[in-house]
Amino acid sequence: MRSSDMITNSKKRVKRENQLRIIKLLQCKKKMSRKQIASMLQLTPASITQLTSDMIEAGILQEVGTIEGRKTTSGPREILLNINENYKYLLGIDIEIDNVSLGLVTLAGRSIIKRSFKFNLKSLSQDSLPTLVKKVKSRILQVLNKKQLEFRDVLYCGIGMVGREYYYQSRGLAIPPMLHLKNELIKLLSKEIAIPMYLENNVRALAIAESNFHQHEATSFLFIKVGPGIGSAIVLDNQLYYGERGRAGEIGSSIVTSFYPNSNQKEDIFLEDIISLDFIKVELSQKWTKQQYPLLYAKTAGKLDEMTINDVYYALANKEANLIALYQTKMHILASRIIDYTDLLDLKMVYLFFSGTKSKFLFNLLNKELETSFKRTNREIRLSNIDNNQAFIGGAGVAYIKSIEMLANLDIDLIDLS
Repeated sequence: MRSSDMITNSKKRVKRENQLRIIKLLQCKKKMSRKQIASMLQLTPASITQLTSDMIEAGILQEVGTIEGRKTTSGPREILLNINENYKYLLGIDIEIDNVSLGLVTLAGRSIIKRSFKFNLKSLSQDSLPTLVKKVKSRILQVLNKKQLEFRDVLYCGIGMVGREYYYQSRGLAIPPMLHLKNELIKLLSKEIAIPMYLENNVRALAIAESNFHQHEATSFLFIKVGPGIGSAIVLDNQLYYGERGRAGEIGSSIVTSFYPNSNQKEDIFLEDIISLDFIKVELSQKWTKQQYPLLYAKTAGKLDEMTINDVYYALANKEANLIALYQTKMHILASRIIDYTDLLDLKMVYLFFSGTKSKFLFNLLNKELETSFKRTNREIRLSNIDNNQAFIGGAGVAYIKSIEMLANLDIDLIDLS
């Protein structure tokens, strides 16, 4: 390669890197003026003006008004810039045990359209895998057609999927087909959908989305998902922390057998088990009478085996006293583990994502258990900014991170993608 070509490529690379730095900064800070961007990135005002002008012309950035408040200098007010949400889109997919949801999401993390369907992941096999792929493809085409978009309008697809191999390994259980087939799922989907894809654990995916799509005072936090089990992830300095074996922060693996001294189970009880429907049924079976659980008993016609988690949420919403007491115990156990984790990791902030319809109710129960300890240690717990019926935004968070990595490795100017 000639030296002149090397210089040209080097200049392109530096320009692309600075374009990405601007995108990352605006993703974190939202609206900023050119002067503020130049100061934060330690670049000259002239270079920022050139970079942002090119990005505005390409549709990547847009002007969104002027700085408010009292002026401290003469001349016009500084113009604010932000990411143009409609420049390109992200596709997020969430695969749970019994439900698949997906949606198109803007670069700012805002959902513009979504679809979902029921699917029993536990029954996934080599034979039924094409059916799942066909259903996912159908919904993807639906959302693209509805918004009059094409595959090229989507930068990346991120998939958050429930399940971890070591959950079964640690219990001496056979790993279910759904986990053996996850790579095959991506392979088949990639053949059908011309969008780059990446798979991540669903809890980590949500933590990534929480970190990248929302403003936080704390750059490090513990993220916990409750339902159908309990899982968690650690974010340190806005980066997901995996640990040496990729298992960091898995609070659900905590053994809580000591909280159940009267249990007849021979095996250890894990934290993530106590929220599961099967475990709740075992607990209820010990005193399953119309007198003990009148609402739940009536709702299920006395058939405990047929009880669903929605039946449980119904009874909680209608203040079934003994059921609330049961959940108070569960939240007490979870609170004890959260205190241990935040002390060990020296984290100030905890975000909670609850699957299901009773997120605020369960959050309030948990908050009562944590209130005294967190007040004393100056810690805080909040509900996740991600709505509990938009878990696919976790997949979009993964898509965003992978899009940035992909763009950083392309040997072209970002504006050439528009």
